[in-house]
Amino acid sequence: MQHAQLDGHQQSIVGAPLSARLIVEAGPGCGKTRVACARVAGLLSKGEVPDRILLLSFTRTAVHEMRNRIAQIVGAGVNALRGVEIRTIDSFAWRITAGVQEVTINSYEDSIQAACSALAHPDDELRSYLNRFNHVLVDEAQDLVGPRAALILTFLNALRQEAGWTVFLDPAQSIYGWSNDSGESGPGEGFFSKLDQLKGVVQRIPLTRIYRTDRPQLIELLSKTRSIALDVPSGSRLEQMQAELESRAAPEQHNPSDMVDLVKSLGREADDSLLLFRWRVDALMAASYLTGAGIAYRLRLGGMPRVAAPWIALVANALARARARMSGVSHEEFDRAWASECMPRWLASGWTADSAWELLRRIGPSGKLYVDFNMVADRLAVAVLPDEAFVKDIGPGGPIIGTVHGSKGREARHVFFCLPPRPRDCESDSEADEEARVLYVAVSRATQQVRVLRGAELGRAYHEHRPWRNVHSGLQVELGREGDVDPVWPLCMEDGEEAEAQQGALANFDGQVRTAHIQTEGRGSWTRRIILDGEERKLLGTLSKRCLEELGGIMKLQRARGAPLRVGFLSWIDVTTVAMHADDSRLSRLGFPWNETRLWLAPVIAGMGYIKKYW
Repeated sequence: MQHAQLDGHQQSIVGAPLSARLIVEAGPGCGKTRVACARVAGLLSKGEVPDRILLLSFTRTAVHEMRNRIAQIVGAGVNALRGVEIRTIDSFAWRITAGVQEVTINSYEDSIQAACSALAHPDDELRSYLNRFNHVLVDEAQDLVGPRAALILTFLNALRQEAGWTVFLDPAQSIYGWSNDSGESGPGEGFFSKLDQLKGVVQRIPLTRIYRTDRPQLIELLSKTRSIALDVPSGSRLEQMQAELESRAAPEQHNPSDMVDLVKSLGREADDSLLLFRWRVDALMAASYLTGAGIAYRLRLGGMPRVAAPWIALVANALARARARMSGVSHEEFDRAWASECMPRWLASGWTADSAWELLRRIGPSGKLYVDFNMVADRLAVAVLPDEAFVKDIGPGGPIIGTVHGSKGREARHVFFCLPPRPRDCESDSEADEEARVLYVAVSRATQQVRVLRGAELGRAYHEHRPWRNVHSGLQVELGREGDVDPVWPLCMEDGEEAEAQQGALANFDGQVRTAHIQTEGRGSWTRRIILDGEERKLLGTLSKRCLEELGGIMKLQRARGAPLRVGFLSWIDVTTVAMHADDSRLSRLGFPWNETRLWLAPVIAGMGYIKKYW
């Protein structure tokens, strides 16, 4: 299969035999994603059975993009590629553990560890699953460290001898070995060298020509910074990278509040823009100012909750109210529920009744014609859903705001990178070299324009449990991380009308980010309600016990007692579907219809909440 727009090196990858084992080193903009998709399309054109191909990537965004690109190359709709497994690494681990083993999974890390153990000693069912694949592709492999790297290495080594694989990576973009935006750290596991030691003959193919942009200044910037990241002696890279970017930065300092005018100046180009920060505190502060100005945006930060399509809960509860049999919902019943509950609402934007029905049939098939919503709830309760069931970016639209790590793999027409006022303090040359690569990745996301902004000094942030810092007359602390919101408590209130009102407020989310605050239910109460700002003061949800305990720990460091009574300046940016296990003891406390569907809505909040000093 010849692709006229591919160069010789790219053609050699696309046209390689099915059993070839390739390591493809490619920098940003060198056509790596295009080649990966063309590789899959080429195998399909040669008659390879779709369900014998597996493509793994690091993010849901990349999975979504690859699925669409392959469909375009093949000239068929996305549905025609259903047999090709395209998954994130975490989704792949869930597939192994949930589909094969009876194990207790409480987190993604549990899933990764369980999958590694299963692959090390596969039973007959797992061996059959592994033997199904004739070719496996792994994208962005430089991002794999620790257990995830071990998972992929074990998996590739467990493939049949005649099966092939293609691994795409870029050493210059390896930024997860020491630190990420959540403050976690840990050295890499020598993943690159271990790939060469896998079974079979392994061939390396470099891709060096930049295709992402034709702008000479941008090509020069990418070439210069890449050379610093890879070729400058270890220990000197960070200093040179910082100096190079400072020489290109505007002279004035930029505060997070300046992002409001910047985004306004972009006009319609805002949707194709990235606002990147080195630290999540700065990104959240910029997002907060945009919320205050009523400007929509999307967030890309590590540690945020996975947002499942909110229409799933809307449809399920409409069906329950219509007295449908939840274990066998017909297409006709679904269409009626969709028309009444989803078509008028923003929460179903981007979906049609047909695409939603098809997803439900994949998640919870019942026979050949029906959907089992009990199965949908069971699978969502343990996050075992196709990646398409989760949104790509948290937030309704507009520019993407995030850290370099959180926005990894994304590209945009315009990139604005807020360069820290001083280099990060590093304890070793290896750590400093990685920090240089982080700065390189930041400026390599653009297709047309990169603007380096000189960041202002905002004060030190601490990471005891979650990012927080002292500010004038108070404290700022991050809220909105995964597990911060208790999705169950609002539905357990004695006043059923209040629970209905809370779900109604979430269902009516119209794509406009709004400010919210945390408020105690009453003196002496541990319940902290999430309240929408303004005259309506609608109840959106409550904070979880774990979140309150962490807040209490931070306040203890300030010599204050207990969790704060009020936290302000938060943003309500999205809505997600949540689910409960059928054997959860709290199920009996829920009212109708949620006790029947086990599916309902929960808010997604974010921000550096402000706590006025009371100690």
